[in-house]
Amino acid sequence: MQRLKHSTSKDESKQQRKEQEIRDAHRAYLELAESHLKLAELTRYIAMAVVARNIQRLRAVLRQQEQEAADRKRGPYKKVA
Repeated sequence: MQRLKHSTSKDESKQQRKEQEIRDAHRAYLELAESHLKLAELTRYIAMAVVARNIQRLRAVLRQQEQEAADRKRGPYKKVA
């Protein structure tokens, strides 16, 4: 798109064709930019979901470690219900 230049021709049809070519290239560029933005947004949401899931797993591991530490402090005795 950056290489396209406006027509300097005196022929009106050539000027219009060139203008249309520039508009089409600009539209295609904008559509590509929009698709990149949507992909970036989707990637961000997926990353956030993965982080949230990993936080849940980490909490479960930490709870289990705390429970094991508490069990070790109690000693070999049976748990009292």
